[in-house]
Amino acid sequence: MRKSCCSSTGYWHGCVRCYTHSLDLSIVNGESMDERYERTLRVSGKIRRHGYRFIEKWKCDFDREYSENEQMKTYIKEVTKDWHTPLNRRDAFFSGRTDSTIVCLVQVSGGL
Repeated sequence: MRKSCCSSTGYWHGCVRCYTHSLDLSIVNGESMDERYERTLRVSGKIRRHGYRFIEKWKCDFDREYSENEQMKTYIKEVTKDWHTPLNRRDAFFSGRTDSTIVCLVQVSGGL
């Protein structure tokens, strides 16, 4: 079975535990927390309907678990110890730590 993992943040996905008041008020771009939560449910449902096992972890749950679980803290520190700097998205186009992509324009004389 195919898997899809997602980490949902409360603000962008409308966590009902993080945001309990005024869920129907417009916050950004005329969108309410209720609408964001409903959109999140629609997207996760669509992924499941396409045959994926959808694994979702809300950021508030992750933060709580991280603060209480020493084994988890140790594992994450071990995995991320070699991460020095964030990726620069320009590196993808001009070589660097990701696959390099070079834009090449070839002019053909006489047309196609």
